[in-house]
This record gives sequence, C-alpha cells and structure tokens, in this order.
Amino acid sequence: MVDIVPSPTMSRYAFDIADDIYIDGRQYQYFETRGNEHLFAPADGKGIIQAFNNSQIAGGLDKGKFEHKPAKKMAQDGVVPAQFLSLFSAKEKERAETREALVLAFQELHAKKKVKRTDSSITDEMGTICLRAADILENLHRPNCFRELKCPRRLGRDPSVVG
Repeated sequence: MVDIVPSPTMSRYAFDIADDIYIDGRQYQYFETRGNEHLFAPADGKGIIQAFNNSQIAGGLDKGKFEHKPAKKMAQDGVVPAQFLSLFSAKEKERAETREALVLAFQELHAKKKVKRTDSSITDEMGTICLRAADILENLHRPNCFRELKCPRRLGRDPSVVG
C-alpha cells in the first residue's frame, strides 16, 4: 500500500488482490475499490466484506489497527473465492457462465488441434466454438441455453457446421 496521490478525487492507496491486509488483527484480502471506498473480504472466507474510505484507512494506520503486507508475486491461476462470485447479479452470473463455456469450448477444441490461438483461426472456427459452448451450458442443466448463447455478429459462423 502506498499513499500515492494526495488528492481528494483520486484514491490515495493502492492495493493488490494478493496482498495481506490485517485490520484489528484479522487477516483480510483486498477485493476492489468502489468510488472512495476500498473493499476487503475476510481471508478465511467467514464474515462479510468490509468497506473503508481513505480517512478510515489513514486513522487505522495511525492507531496501528491497519497493517498492509504487499505480495511479492501474485499467482497467475489463482482461484477466485466463491464469496466474490456471490456478489454478482443473476445477469452477471449468467454472463460469467457463458464466458466460461466459451473459454472451455475453445480450450477443448485447441487440445484436439481443431483451432489455433490466432485471430484468423478463432474467427474461422467461431461457429464450432459457439456450438460446443452451447453444449457445455446444456450440461449445466440450463434449459434453452442454445437460444441464449449469442455468437459475435462481426465474426460470422462457420458454414460447414450444421445445427
């Protein structure tokens, strides 16, 4: 954490999701900044997310109730705790499921060497990727998910793939 900008309009503190934060002796994990407030979730996953503005953090630092230990290196494949996903609205959760299905479909087709990690290859196989993603969503017990999955219009569909 660094008091980087002494400005009332910009955040004064910078946190990273991998940092260790101790508030009143309890370990927290940085979640995000919304407006003038920084949100911290309990590291053990038990409890609610706490919000602190810049003046509360400054006061906690002065009194020794707020401690920050920056992470040396953040894991690239860290798993997001379920409590963060629970903050999403139903529409955001659906969007996240759809995106996850598209990524899983791409990874599956890439493992079978049916698609490469290039823009042109992905564009050419977008129809196949979308169809496989629809199958993945169907396996999640979501009825009529094929009609909900929308392929990007600008990329078109593969004419060799038949419904």
